[in-house]
Amino acid sequence: MMSVTHPAMCKRVALRHSLGLIALSTLAPVLDVTTWTFPIISLSINLYISYLAARFYYKGDRNSARKLFFCSLWHLPMLLLLALTCKKYSRSQEDTALLTLTPAAK
Repeated sequence: MMSVTHPAMCKRVALRHSLGLIALSTLAPVLDVTTWTFPIISLSINLYISYLAARFYYKGDRNSARKLFFCSLWHLPMLLLLALTCKKYSRSQEDTALLTLTPAAK
């Protein structure tokens, strides 16, 4: 509905959120959620959706809006799947206690 009443705001929000995804993807390994391969691999798909958002921002026509929409349908599931595969696993306290108690670990 906002695209009809406030088209300029719709363009700004699309561009801002697509650029924010690059920052959030970079923040994930800093917070120990994923490994550092996640922002490197996800950069290409994030740059692609940012390119489409910038094109929508400058052109604002129906074709660029449709391309951005269809890209968003596969972008977020792919980003979440990539985050799942690059997930950083932490050891539980029991595992670390067992490693320190076993003589083979020394």
